[in-house]
Amino acid sequence: MSGSMIEFFADLIDLKNLFNEIDEDGEFIYTASLSEVDKNNNQFTSASNLIGYLVSYDKPVQTNVFLITLPSTILNERKIRMKDGSGFKTKIDQNYNLDAIEILLGGEAALETIVTTTIRTTGETKIAKDLFRKFKIKMVKKSTKVGANYYVLPNAMEKLRAGWRLTAGIGYSKKLDL
Repeated sequence: MSGSMIEFFADLIDLKNLFNEIDEDGEFIYTASLSEVDKNNNQFTSASNLIGYLVSYDKPVQTNVFLITLPSTILNERKIRMKDGSGFKTKIDQNYNLDAIEILLGGEAALETIVTTTIRTTGETKIAKDLFRKFKIKMVKKSTKVGANYYVLPNAMEKLRAGWRLTAGIGYSKKLDL
């Protein structure tokens, strides 16, 4: 399978502005890829709700993945039983939902550290390509391209110039930083 991917650095203000603009421009569903034990996957109709799931000082590791779909898309899911017998979690994997795009949330992970946010597709269905293009256009027009596939939104760029670390993850070597 082929796919598309774009990675961008954005601080909390950049992401709030971007998500507000996305909310004004279309109707999409944002579904967490993994549920809590014995609960439904969190699902939102507003990108602004994703702010609560960003990497943060309290949660510096990227774990929150959401599938972005059109309201008419029906998602395929699978149940995963917990090894300790306490119940199950529901997994909604992009590999089985090719009309979805996926967002791996970054954010401000530690003092003066911004972790990248990634938008990607697994497949190249027309719906996924169109969704990816819509989100990419919103992000690209507000950012500066750095390198082959990285984009930096305005506030993150100011912070980069002020010496902040822009990285793929909190545990990555500083040699791999932007």
